[in-house]
Amino acid sequence: MAVAINLNDRYGLDGRNPNAYTGSTWSTGGVHGKGRQERLMLNKKYRSHARCTGKFDVKQILP
Repeated sequence: MAVAINLNDRYGLDGRNPNAYTGSTWSTGGVHGKGRQERLMLNKKYRSHARCTGKFDVKQILP
């Protein structure tokens, strides 16, 4: 953690800003991390079955 804060203070554009400290602790220690249940991701954006049926003709794509 000390290394991350030192690098942030030396090379960061926002330096000693409290937001920069929060960013450093979030990236190294997981501060403010929310425990979420993992799910299968096929693409970058999650699209549920209900959203797909509204956007695509699912019956034609899936037999």
